[in-house]
Amino acid sequence: MKKSAEGKSTYTGNLTVTCKVKSNMRKGLFFIFTVSFIAFGCTRSNGKTYLVHSPIRYLSRQEAEKIMGEPLRMNDSSSGYANGAYYYQCSYFSVSADNVTGRIGKLYYMYEEYDKESEAHGVYEGFKIANGKNSPLNDLSFGDEGYYQGPPGPPPFILVRKGKKMLRLKVNKSTSHTPSDGLMAVARAMTSSL
Repeated sequence: MKKSAEGKSTYTGNLTVTCKVKSNMRKGLFFIFTVSFIAFGCTRSNGKTYLVHSPIRYLSRQEAEKIMGEPLRMNDSSSGYANGAYYYQCSYFSVSADNVTGRIGKLYYMYEEYDKESEAHGVYEGFKIANGKNSPLNDLSFGDEGYYQGPPGPPPFILVRKGKKMLRLKVNKSTSHTPSDGLMAVARAMTSSL
């Protein structure tokens, strides 16, 4: 300890250095913790907490309305980790029944990011084989691989894979407002942003 000119004792030894190191460690840990929460989110599913990989590619209400051609509301959404993939899924429903068809428009969306690209490709192939038995598939010109399946027969559906990420979009109930090109335009834009 040293006494200053005013007669106050000050300590300039290891304690100051130790406090400074501890302070810097706390700042560093706080920074890592904060970045982790920004990069990863937490979600609860079936009573368990999962880290949700980020960035997740959400489907905005504006994008959903471009697909459906009418005002929509989000019906539900969930996210988590299952079968080797982080996922986010949601559905949008029309605000009101269509005056022409009497239907409530329904749109379903799912984003998946697999741990490995080979897993994503395997899941994609499984869907393509299964859906190809029901009606013709049209290959997409975007993404690493993708296809469109739709009327006449099943409702409009797009599955596209880019790397280890996949998007699924399905118009389960179209209405008189649903444009023919909205689904394809949104899927193409979403895929380019992956």
